[in-house]
Amino acid sequence: MKKQIKGKADDAKLVAAYQANMKNNAQAVLVSRICGCPHCGLAFPTGEITDWAEGKKQSMTALCPHCGFADVVPEASGLDISEEALAKVGKILFPNDRSVTARACKLGFVSLYDDGLLNETARNEALFLQYSSDFASEGNPYALTRIGLLYEFGSPFTKIDYKAAFSYYASDGLAGDGFALARLGRCLEGMGSDKNNFDDAFRCYAHSSALGSDYGKMYIGDCFLKGLGVKADREAAAGIYMSLFHSVYKMFVESKGNNPHILPELCYRIARLLVDETDRDFVYMALRYALIGQYALTFKRKDPLFKHYPLDEMDKEFRSILDRVGGEFGAVADAPYFDVNCFFDTFDVFGDEGYLDQGPGRIAITPVEGSRDSYYLEINMASDSLLVVDMQALYCGFHSGPTHWLFDGVAAMSKKRRNFYFLNASTKSRNEITFESMEGEAHDLTFYLKENDEGGEGSEEKKRKGEA
Repeated sequence: MKKQIKGKADDAKLVAAYQANMKNNAQAVLVSRICGCPHCGLAFPTGEITDWAEGKKQSMTALCPHCGFADVVPEASGLDISEEALAKVGKILFPNDRSVTARACKLGFVSLYDDGLLNETARNEALFLQYSSDFASEGNPYALTRIGLLYEFGSPFTKIDYKAAFSYYASDGLAGDGFALARLGRCLEGMGSDKNNFDDAFRCYAHSSALGSDYGKMYIGDCFLKGLGVKADREAAAGIYMSLFHSVYKMFVESKGNNPHILPELCYRIARLLVDETDRDFVYMALRYALIGQYALTFKRKDPLFKHYPLDEMDKEFRSILDRVGGEFGAVADAPYFDVNCFFDTFDVFGDEGYLDQGPGRIAITPVEGSRDSYYLEINMASDSLLVVDMQALYCGFHSGPTHWLFDGVAAMSKKRRNFYFLNASTKSRNEITFESMEGEAHDLTFYLKENDEGGEGSEEKKRKGEA
C-alpha cells in the first residue's frame, strides 16, 4: 500500500522520504510507469523525462519535464504521487516561489542549460528564460546580459527581438557596463536603417570605449569600415583592429587560451580585410589571422554567455579563407613543421619592445645528425606553452616542452643575417648571439626577439615572405 500523508506527526518523515527519492533516482525512474514532481504538482508518464542532472549513469537525477527541477519522485519509490499528495508535499518543501530551495533549483536548471547538459528544446529554453528572468528582475548582471544576448541573436526557439534585448541591456543592473553599452549600440544598428539609430549606436560605442571596453573600440572600427555615424575610412578601421590585436593576442597566449576575449572577432575582421588586398603578401597573412581566430573560437565556445553568439558564422568565414587562400598558396592541413616560417609565426612581436614574454626556458643550437649545414634550434618551455602557428600546415595550437626548429643552410643564412637577439632570462638584458657561439651550448633565455641584417635592422617583411 502506498505511503500517504496522514497527519503532522508523519509529515516530516514522509517529506524526508520524498526528498530521498528525488536524488540519484535514475534506476527507480526507468522502471516506473509514471512519476510526479512536488515542485510543480504534476504527475506524468516517465517517457516525458528527457533530461538528467549530471552524475554516473546509474545514479543520475531526473529533471522534471514541466518545471525543470530535480524534484522527480518515481512510482517505484512506493510513495503517493497523486497530484493531491504532490501538492501537499510541495507546500511544505516550497512554501513560496522565492524560498531558498526554489531559488537553488532555478539556479541549478539555468546552470545545467547554460553548460549544455540539458537538451535544447522549446520547453527547456522557455524554462531557462522564465527562471533567468526571475534573477534579472533582481538586477543580476549575468542574467540581464545572458537574456539580452538570447534576444539579440535569437535561437531555434526564440526569435530575434532587438527591442527586448535593448530593454535588458539598458537595465539599471547594467549601468556603467561597457559590454552592455556596446550591445546597446548593436541593437540600435539592428533596429533599422534610421540615421538617428546609427548616430546613437556610434555614441554608445564611444561611451563603451571610454569605459575601457574593447568591444566598444572594435565596434567603432566597424563604424569606420561601414560609414555608420562617421565617414567611411577603411584604413582607420584597420588601424583600430590592429591596435587592439596585439594586447588581446598577448592576453590569449599568456592565459593559455583561457581568455579568448575578442580575439576571434578581431581575427575575423582583420582576415576579411586582408583577403581583399591586391598585395599577395597581405593575402597570405590572412591565413595567420584565420588560423588564430579559428583556434581562439574553440575556447570562446566554452563560455556559456556566448552560447547564442554568432560563432558559427565566424567559423564558416575562417574555413572559407583557409580553403581559398590556402589553396592559392599550396598550404595543406598537416602537423606543424618547425622551420623558419613557422618560427616567425610562433613568436609574435608586440610594440617597441619587439617581444612576447613567454617565461623562462632553455634554448640551444645543435647540428642535425648526418648534416653539416642543418641545425636545430631547441626551445624547452618546461612550464609554459608556446602558441604555434604554421600557415603552410594550416595549423594553430599550444605546444609545451622541448620543441625543435630546423634551419637549413645555416652557414649561408648567417652571412646574410649574422646575429640574433635574445633577452636573457636572468639579467633581462639583450644578448647578441651568433650560431657559432651557441652551437653545443644551452642558454637560459626567455624568447626569440628578432633577426638582424648585417646593417643592424631586422627585415620583418622578408620574414613575412618566408625569405629567412
